Amino acid sequence: MAKHVLVTIPASHYCERARWALDYAGIAYKEDKWPPLLHYAGTLPASGTKSVPVLKCPKGAGPRGKVLTDSADIVRYAHEHMLAASAPAPCPTTTTSLTAGEQQVSMSLEDCRPQPVNPTLTTILSSSLYPSDPEELRQVLQLEQLFSRKLGVWTRVVAYQHLFKDRDMALDVLSGHRQARGAAGLRQQASPGDGKLPKRPPPQQQEEQGCQVQHQQSRREEPGRGQQEEQQQQEEQLQQQQGMASWRCAALRWLYPVVRGAICRGMRVNEETAAACLQRVRQVFDEVGARLGAGGDGDVGGSRYLVGSHFTAADLTFAAMSAVLLMPEGLYGAYLPPLEAWGPDFPGRQLRETVAGRHALRMYEMHRWPVGRRGVQGLKEEVERKDGAGVRLTSRM
Repeated sequence: MAKHVLVTIPASHYCERARWALDYAGIAYKEDKWPPLLHYAGTLPASGTKSVPVLKCPKGAGPRGKVLTDSADIVRYAHEHMLAASAPAPCPTTTTSLTAGEQQVSMSLEDCRPQPVNPTLTTILSSSLYPSDPEELRQVLQLEQLFSRKLGVWTRVVAYQHLFKDRDMALDVLSGHRQARGAAGLRQQASPGDGKLPKRPPPQQQEEQGCQVQHQQSRREEPGRGQQEEQQQQEEQLQQQQGMASWRCAALRWLYPVVRGAICRGMRVNEETAAACLQRVRQVFDEVGARLGAGGDGDVGGSRYLVGSHFTAADLTFAAMSAVLLMPEGLYGAYLPPLEAWGPDFPGRQLRETVAGRHALRMYEMHRWPVGRRGVQGLKEEVERKDGAGVRLTSRM
């Protein structure tokens, strides 16, 4: 089955916004990861643009066309996909005349009978990611513009200013994958866990391991449909965790001074600009905190979401645009260094303690579903948890 292809710079929070929306809607995709500047080779042939993300849709997927070139359009595309998934199946039409026989007509009528629907699931699906209420929709769109066009620009400048103080950490982030140094000093891809390179077994051991795998596969029974879906989900999760192609990482290492210089010049990344941007970030966080109220977590006097009573594109966009400073550990769609890896003056520590910062991190914990447990299945699990635990959700999917 043809999949969507998402062209990204892995660490980009605009690409994270698109990834999150696609995962949330259950849209299967393959991520085509590029370093900054080199990503032109991925975006220009696909869309004629230089910016990421770019979503290449398979033939016949959606009314918006085959290529989407803005994270906002991708979020709306994901929303439309969820609405289509929640819509009832159309009643089959027939052009059969009355003389064609009662059996065929009765079959069509049987298909038209309403099927039992979980009202809670229908509510969640129909309210994500944009509410149907006109006033709430206006607020979501207004907040979405503030976060994507202003907050995202400011957090990016602050993050780059601190990131470029450490070349090795910058290479890790720009490649979207934690790496380890080889014997020659070159950085090589490693596992996301500890950053250590696995030792290559000797040829005889490799052959024995290969024989064992083949023997196990030959004894394995033909998997059922559920097992096939689970295997596919595991393959997708493994694919998403892998870093970009090794030659792209090598090119990034050689071109790092050029890449860093281009980013600093193009985005005006310097100490003075970063200080001004940080001040604006704090102002937005104060506004979000005031909007959420005391606590901001659903307690008395506080709201669980920015608009209405459900997770919307406003919550998603705010959390994604803030993530490059808040460092949601293990939940971001690409590699970000742990909070302790940053310098003592990194502002993310203070921002995490604000009402707005806690809200963004909670949105990640509750709604950033990992690959393999997303979309409609994830919504069904959320319904089950809501039915069993009341209104409040206490753990992520």
